[in-house]
Amino acid sequence: MSGMFHQYHNFLSNEVLKKVQDTYMTDDIDWVHRNYGRFFIYLNEDDHEAVLNDLYNNNPDIPTYHNNRMMRNHHMYIQRFVPGSWLPVHRERCYGVLTIYLNPDEDWGPNDVGPKFVYYDTEDLNEFDAHRHEIDIHCNTGSVYMVEKGTTEYGFNFYHGVELNKTDKSRYAIQMFFGPGVLSTTQDPSKQKSSIINQAHTYGDTKVNQTERAIMTGTLDVADIGGYTMGVEEWNKNNPEIIERLTGNG
Repeated sequence: MSGMFHQYHNFLSNEVLKKVQDTYMTDDIDWVHRNYGRFFIYLNEDDHEAVLNDLYNNNPDIPTYHNNRMMRNHHMYIQRFVPGSWLPVHRERCYGVLTIYLNPDEDWGPNDVGPKFVYYDTEDLNEFDAHRHEIDIHCNTGSVYMVEKGTTEYGFNFYHGVELNKTDKSRYAIQMFFGPGVLSTTQDPSKQKSSIINQAHTYGDTKVNQTERAIMTGTLDVADIGGYTMGVEEWNKNNPEIIERLTGNG
């Protein structure tokens, strides 16, 4: 059976959280469009190091605290879901996945509900409705999947996705993957200030379709189910202005 997701609180210190919010929750930087209105950008070296330091040292109640195995090989970036975007149901093969939600809580409300993280504790695609779980996206909380301590083999986690963003605000989060494999392939650690190895260099070529690459190598499985039926090309055709505005070149 796949791995479970859990929710934890207070990943980042107030100082680091505010710095990340002020720096990356803006249109005034060049975002990269991946698909379905999902954009991403890598943190600069200092911010990347500050986030790692908090994850490793800030809170003993979170699973990254002093967890060398989880932190040693990783891939980290800021992920942005613009209005009208979503993430199809899928699962990854890796040691761990972490999403830290960045939007202030006042961005969302009863009539302006932010797109939640959802997961399904079954592999039977026909039984998804009966096995659906939601995780709220309160600021500085996060959804975490990790293999059991001492485990050397790792399989797929639970199927999961992000709801359609029906609000007029973007949803921001820090996204991280941990462990060996295509989702986090080792690079030269001398290129990092930290002894912990960041994998962003491997994914620096934005011309490569990383989603297709992961599917082809068996580290990503996208569920063949209904739901939001708009394809990638259709979304791009319907939303040229926001792609142009955020990427600078469309």
